[in-house]
Amino acid sequence: MISEATENRGRRSITPARLSHAVLRTTRPNEMLKWYTTVLSAQVLYHNDFMSFITYDDEHHRIALVSFPGVVEKAKRSAGLDHLAFFYSTLRTGSRPTSDSRRSESPRECQSITD
Repeated sequence: MISEATENRGRRSITPARLSHAVLRTTRPNEMLKWYTTVLSAQVLYHNDFMSFITYDDEHHRIALVSFPGVVEKAKRSAGLDHLAFFYSTLRTGSRPTSDSRRSESPRECQSITD
């Protein structure tokens, strides 16, 4: 996607070329690290007791997971991030299609981690 200048109530604004990264605060850092690295085929670039940076491309990190003392689970139905969605040009792994070829051709899939 190419960044474009747009008009907004007579003011010129610039739209981002792409989303750089997301930082997620969690009470389950190890579970989320395993899930995101598995689902995104990502690699861990940095990890300590409080944070992890992971990426699936040449960016320094696409997902950061942070956890520190005092972090608590959000109350059900509270406001905040609901989910992240990733666009895949194909869901084929290598040249071998998935068991449901209609899904493997669909570029839009939504995957989430839930309680």
